[in-house]
Amino acid sequence: MSERADLYQATFISESQEILETINQSLLGLEKDPRNIAFIDEIFRAAHSLKGMSAAMSFDRITTLAHEMEDTLDRVRKGEVEASLNIVDNLFGYSDTLGDLVREVTEGGKEKTARVQMPAVKEMQSVRISTERLNSLMNLAGELLIAKNRLKNIAQTCKVSELDEALAPFDRLVADLEEEVLKTRLVPVGQTFGRFPRMVRDIAKEQRKEIELTTEGGEIELDRAILDNLGEPLVHLLKNAVDHGIESPEEREKKGKPKLGKVGLLARREESKVVIEVEDDGRGMDPEEVKQVAGELHNAPNCYGLGLPGANGSSDLFVDMLWAGGGSLCEESGSLNLDSDPAREALQLYCDLAHYAQPEVLSWSQS
Repeated sequence: MSERADLYQATFISESQEILETINQSLLGLEKDPRNIAFIDEIFRAAHSLKGMSAAMSFDRITTLAHEMEDTLDRVRKGEVEASLNIVDNLFGYSDTLGDLVREVTEGGKEKTARVQMPAVKEMQSVRISTERLNSLMNLAGELLIAKNRLKNIAQTCKVSELDEALAPFDRLVADLEEEVLKTRLVPVGQTFGRFPRMVRDIAKEQRKEIELTTEGGEIELDRAILDNLGEPLVHLLKNAVDHGIESPEEREKKGKPKLGKVGLLARREESKVVIEVEDDGRGMDPEEVKQVAGELHNAPNCYGLGLPGANGSSDLFVDMLWAGGGSLCEESGSLNLDSDPAREALQLYCDLAHYAQPEVLSWSQS
């Protein structure tokens, strides 16, 4: 594949991923509000765009599937069928399969580019720049500054005033270049948050729970490298909030709670830091139960020496128990594992122990 074709394919992948995210977000809205025609129109436009892009790149399977999705949506728009749960599930299935096909393209799988049609590609106006290239630009800016300082030293040593004056604007120009590159690296956290509502929806449906995920602070920007590392820890924390935190609708009703459980994914600024929290209104964690599971794992039923908040002992050791892999607080077989190694290795995540005094709330934060 030529360099130009590589560029077009990279653009297609980037645009397709954004379109699929739009489809998933709109499907989540449609599932909650089946009569909202705005969601149908948004999904239809997205599927139509994906169909046109994939046809331009000769990705025939993606084109065919997007066209089938369009047909289903058109029937809903015309009132021939209702946006029932079955229809929405079918549309989610289309979205998942389209995602799989786009991943095949990303990984160099079966969907290969046979030809590239220039007019359609010209409509793709945004291209994501890789982190490696941005790092390279930063390194070049640093080398430019070093070269400038060498020239300035030569000008001062040789007393060449004209050269010294010519180099005067370089400090500002290099600083401006570094600032622009840094801005280019910044990405709204909402781009990462956007992948989680669908995940929470699928897990909740599988476990027959009613859960709503709300996000805040999506406009806050972080370095792309940090966001790349945030995905796995957040997946882990959200899965545990759904699996371990939120009770079944029946259990919530017995406790006088609404059937609908709430999970929050929040980002906020604290001075020079960005704090990201996952919280839920579920049962929380019972410190004694965590202690018991840890004891069983380590063949020490009494688990002596492991501290609990407000008790004699080290709270740090209690937090370490939460990060230890292999244990689960869920009684049902096949439930999600409480293995926190990925989160611990990817980022240093801290648990706010103060919340254990109020077991109805469980909050985790990263800064």
